[in-house]
Amino acid sequence: MGKTLNEAFAELIKKRRWYAYSFRVARQAKEDKAKFLKGKVIPEHRIREYLKSAGWEPVQNELWEEKNPKSFGKKPLIKPI
Repeated sequence: MGKTLNEAFAELIKKRRWYAYSFRVARQAKEDKAKFLKGKVIPEHRIREYLKSAGWEPVQNELWEEKNPKSFGKKPLIKPI
């Protein structure tokens, strides 16, 4: 079963030397781990990089759906001259 990005990263950082194959230096990886454990935001692209370098792969692309399609387009985006 697949995991969310944050769930997978939380599992990864439990392992010893989880950052070994990433392109980040150990200090940066440890800082990112500390930030993540404190609940601070780490850029998603960096989390994806850590996961891919540790052998994880995405099993489903992100899915997007418009929640309220009728609300868009009521106001013009640009004022007429």
